[in-house]
Amino acid sequence: DFHWLAFDTHEWNPVFVAKGKAPAARHGHTACQLGGRMIIFGGVGAKQKHYNDLHEFDFETQEWVATAVASKKTAGPRARTGHSAVIYGKRMYVF
Repeated sequence: DFHWLAFDTHEWNPVFVAKGKAPAARHGHTACQLGGRMIIFGGVGAKQKHYNDLHEFDFETQEWVATAVASKKTAGPRARTGHSAVIYGKRMYVF
């Protein structure tokens, strides 16, 4: 499910995705806002599959984009659920 809440009317509305493929259903992930985008990371899905993937949703274009993340120093965070994340400046911190 992907919905938005209108604070003035207190009504929930479904999000209609114009382009891209939504990430696999999951819970326990983090979602952070960066400019006009929502960044989601990790979580756990069907059959207890744990994720370490990163997806972006662009609010203007209503498009999902799977983001490939490369690191020269490390393999990045392991798959996880129930974690915390925050964006500060141009960095996303995952704990």
